[in-house]
Amino acid sequence: VSYPSDTLYPLVLKYRKAEKQLGYVGVYEPLEGKWSGGMPVGKDGRVHTTISRNPSTLRFTSIAPNLQTQPRDGAIRSLFIADPGYTLWEADYSAIEARLVAYFARSPVYDRLARLGVHDYLNAQILRQRGMISDEVTLETQSDAELKRFFKELKAKFNEMREVAKRVVHGSNYGMGPREMYRNYPDVFDSEKTATALQRIYLEACPMIPRWQEETVTRAEEEAELRNPFAYLHRFWNVCEYSQMPDGEWKRKWGLDAKRALAFMPQGTAAGVIKEAMLSLEAELGMTTRGWLLLQVHDSLLFRLPSAEVDEWGAK
Repeated sequence: VSYPSDTLYPLVLKYRKAEKQLGYVGVYEPLEGKWSGGMPVGKDGRVHTTISRNPSTLRFTSIAPNLQTQPRDGAIRSLFIADPGYTLWEADYSAIEARLVAYFARSPVYDRLARLGVHDYLNAQILRQRGMISDEVTLETQSDAELKRFFKELKAKFNEMREVAKRVVHGSNYGMGPREMYRNYPDVFDSEKTATALQRIYLEACPMIPRWQEETVTRAEEEAELRNPFAYLHRFWNVCEYSQMPDGEWKRKWGLDAKRALAFMPQGTAAGVIKEAMLSLEAELGMTTRGWLLLQVHDSLLFRLPSAEVDEWGAK
């Protein structure tokens, strides 16, 4: 990415994407007349994964194979079908991490944006600055209903830009800089300059985010640990680094653990919320014992419900 005119990097990314998809579906061997590789399917016709807790946020992860990070294009997901008489049904906590960021930032304004769609709000700011729309979002005077209606209209007309805004919001919240955004998502940002400009729009529109980040990093550095509302404890060792300038002043910059500190409180708390939900569902409804709870994916749960009872169970 340091050499934007070099065509090698986009090809490497395309190769990795194709390789990842082939890892899910396998490769057809014409000489042997069969498929090889792909996700292993058990004798029961299902793909089984192993759940672990490797992330320092104590989220659940899925390995061998990873069923939590399937491609969004739907082609891979369409390979999974419910048993006869059953329906695959997913429930999630809408914007849980954004709302938890608002909670830890002590910002009712950001919580409102999280409920309505903070990426939609950023999308509106970007479109207006680029002269693509003339409407201005005024949080003080516009009602939730008005903003929802406006954001829905923007989503229908500018969904591609909305997806870019999503990357900016989530990346920025957890300390990702413009260069890292561009390197990780070159298909989303055409240059580091573009990523810089979009992040600036976001942080200027949401000044509570830099304040929360600074408070969190400083606390993690001073206390060498953070504990979330579920009493999950995370210790930190290299939150900030210092270097002396020629004039004798000391300059502080984020160290290796700074981004881990930012991610821990929202993501670790979200992990606690979803685990509590799973325990509650099992205690009250026996969802795991019945074999109806199939998979947990960060902020959502995937169920296999009897088709005739989807509406009834969904309401619960």
